[in-house]
Amino acid sequence: MEQFAVTLCRLLETGEGESPLPAANDAGKAEDAEELEMLLGKLATYLTPVGQVSLLPGRG
Repeated sequence: MEQFAVTLCRLLETGEGESPLPAANDAGKAEDAEELEMLLGKLATYLTPVGQVSLLPGRG
């Protein structure tokens, strides 16, 4: 998770041209934006609460 956060921060800091992700090194702004959107989506999914989770096994 720490590496994910570092990568996301670098993407935000570098803006155009110098993405730390190898797949996006030769990409244009649109591909960088898509990569950032994907990372933010993954982060949102990771941080979304699951609801009620029981740590006790079900009885039945």
